[in-house]
Parts: sequence; structure tokens; C-alpha cells
Amino acid sequence: MLADAGYFSYENLEFLQEEGIDAYIPDNFYKAEKEGKTRKFRKSLFKYDEEKDCYYCPAAFEIPFSRIQKRKGEPDLRYYVCSYCSQCVLKNACTESGKRTITRDPREHLMEDMRAKLNTEKGTEKYQKRMSTVEPVFGQMKQDRGFREFLLRGIRKTGIEFVMICTVHNIKKIADFIKRQGKNLKEMLKMIVGGESKGWNKRRIQARMANTLC
Repeated sequence: MLADAGYFSYENLEFLQEEGIDAYIPDNFYKAEKEGKTRKFRKSLFKYDEEKDCYYCPAAFEIPFSRIQKRKGEPDLRYYVCSYCSQCVLKNACTESGKRTITRDPREHLMEDMRAKLNTEKGTEKYQKRMSTVEPVFGQMKQDRGFREFLLRGIRKTGIEFVMICTVHNIKKIADFIKRQGKNLKEMLKMIVGGESKGWNKRRIQARMANTLC
């Protein structure tokens, strides 16, 4: 199963794990970190030592456990504070405050496991495929078609509404495809039904059109 960062949550990852569902879902910072868009040292560069319950920063300093923050309806959040920032040559690339602080959710291993899976060859292939096939469609629906929210309520009604949006999207894609071939609709249908024409064949046309649809 593939999904975007909007579906990432520890609750969802726990459910998928319990149900034995093989999923690939990036967290909210995964893409930015992969593209190097974070200004300071990202959290993933800090290595967690489960046995000692501490982190190690990129400069190899130990960041010990400091305190717990109680949260209503959520597991306690653990804080780790570094005491060596003032003497570290990497401070400016790490933090603007006096001490770098790292937080850890008890379920964070689920995110770490998901990131490790996304970074495998299989995970990278699936993620890139989704980025090049699904994401552009959603972007076109939102930016070009102005579809940003459902007007109806309920699974059945919103399902019908989404089918209508997809139909409009697909008609536009088919029209653009036909235009690029320098044909009109009648000529294109004749090529599809009649078989080969000028190097084209039925399967090739159907395959290329299918790649443009949602």
C-alpha cells in the first residue's frame, strides 16, 4: 500500500503493523530531508542508543535523557538535552539555542522502521513511482481544476463526486493526447479500432492513453 505524508501517523503505523499490511508512507519531513531542504542538522542524523537511552549527535557527543513531558491522550514525550553545544564546532549548523534538544515518542521506532524501508531499493522505486504517477494527478486536480474539498458528505456521495472529478480529468487528458498526435477524435478511434497505422498499433495507443488517466 502506498500513501502520502498526510496519512502518516503512529496510530496508522500501529494498525498496519497489527494487520500485517505492507505499506510505504513517508513522514512529514522525509521528502524535505531527502532533498536537503532542512536548515539545521535534521533529527535523523542523531543516532539513538536504546540500551543507554541516549542520543549521539553528528559530532559524536552523547545527549542524555533529561525529562518527561506528560501528554493528554498520548504517550509521554521524552526529552534529551545536549550539554556540549557551547564547545562544539558544528553548533551553528545544529542549533540557534544554547543547547540542542531532541524529543522522542515511544512509538518513534515505527517511523524509523518505515524510513529504513523507504530507503531500500524496493521502497525507493515504489516512492518514486507514486511521485511520478499519483502526485501529478492530485496537483492538476487542485491547481488546474480548482478541486480542493468535497462539497458532499458521506462515503457514497463523495465517491460519486470524486468519480465526476476523475471523469473530467480523464476527458481532458484524452483530449490533450489526441491533440498531440495531430488527430481528431474520429481519426483516433479509427486507429484504435482498426489496428496499425503509421507505426502505431492498438496496444501501444491504449497503453499510452492509460498512462495519462487517473
